[in-house]
Amino acid sequence: MQEVEIKAKYTNCSQEELEKYLLQHGFNRHQRVIQKDYYYNHPARDFRVTDEALRIRMEQRENKEPMGYITYKGINHSKTGQNRLEIETTLTDVEKTQQILQALGFTSVALVHKDRTEFCKKDITLCLDRLEGIGTYIEIEKLIPETSPNASTNSSANASSYVETEKELLALLQKLDFIHPVIEPATYLELVMRQS
Repeated sequence: MQEVEIKAKYTNCSQEELEKYLLQHGFNRHQRVIQKDYYYNHPARDFRVTDEALRIRMEQRENKEPMGYITYKGINHSKTGQNRLEIETTLTDVEKTQQILQALGFTSVALVHKDRTEFCKKDITLCLDRLEGIGTYIEIEKLIPETSPNASTNSSANASSYVETEKELLALLQKLDFIHPVIEPATYLELVMRQS
């Protein structure tokens, strides 16, 4: 799947007011999630240069056992938001996976600590995020099917699908103009790296 995502910083509204608005406009509160994302750099190529990411996530969802994930994110194809190949799978032992990566020469580069509240409406996920030391953000995302990059017709269909999806997400964000959103094209990792 291809992830299409628009992120914006907001400061003009409390999270409680924004949650109330979302519930009144057809969104369903899904759950609150605490996430700790550990990012790694490759021993032979610099992910900051190649615009890739490798992440191990420790996640605690409401009323559920903690879970671990490993995620690869490919090159971003958008200047406004995020349009990346994303490959993710669960982990049964986060610490052992971290040890494996370190033994292979991967280095830990950053920790992103996030308090997230998720809302859903049809096939759109909207997240209200509080990042430790960074601020409050709204993230709107939708998954679209990945087409084969080998066929030019599929490639152009995928580009068209992406453009339409990005327009849909931007239109939704514009409806939230009362929070004075400022679109943030950088990833949370990039924002954290800027602070350090």
